[in-house]
Amino acid sequence: MKLYQFFICVIMIALLCYCGFCTKGNNIFTSQHVLPGNKFINATGNYVATRFLLPEKAVRVIHDKNSFADYLSRLPLKKNGAPVCLYNGNLKANQDAHIAVVDMETGNKNLQQCADAVMRLRAEYLFSTKQMEKISFNFTSGFVCNYSKWQQGYRVIVNGNNCSWQLQNKVDRSYSCFCNTWNWFLIMPAHCRLQSN
Repeated sequence: MKLYQFFICVIMIALLCYCGFCTKGNNIFTSQHVLPGNKFINATGNYVATRFLLPEKAVRVIHDKNSFADYLSRLPLKKNGAPVCLYNGNLKANQDAHIAVVDMETGNKNLQQCADAVMRLRAEYLFSTKQMEKISFNFTSGFVCNYSKWQQGYRVIVNGNNCSWQLQNKVDRSYSCFCNTWNWFLIMPAHCRLQSN
């Protein structure tokens, strides 16, 4: 699956999670309204919440600070009209299938698929809010791969369908360690990879 599908997923998730519409309440902030016939895009908006405008009489719900919905609403976007590039830097074939591009590094290998994008966003959110203990992957074998254990220097040893921890590295709480963990997870054999989470 191509990188552009990641971006489509990201925008759809952000819109679904963030654009709560209601007609009353004090948990709102004002936004630009769009006249009939105009697009719902604020070309100067740099984040999901500021790029996508609301229909007239709609309001956007303000989510709790540091919530996942708040994180999604503040995803940085590339300049309006930016093309979607594949993992290798090439332009994707259909440049008419996206409305915005999230400004997030995805690496230079074709590893990330649609469902991975959702898990990646959640993991990025948990990392950014220092909730490392909540970043975990449940493999089909029943093995639970906790990122907090990975940070302590342990690595998962896969032997057929069996997994175990082995201390191999020093403690590393850096973002680089987080990215390496994510890449490792993406190249895991599908038969032992993910059950749910």
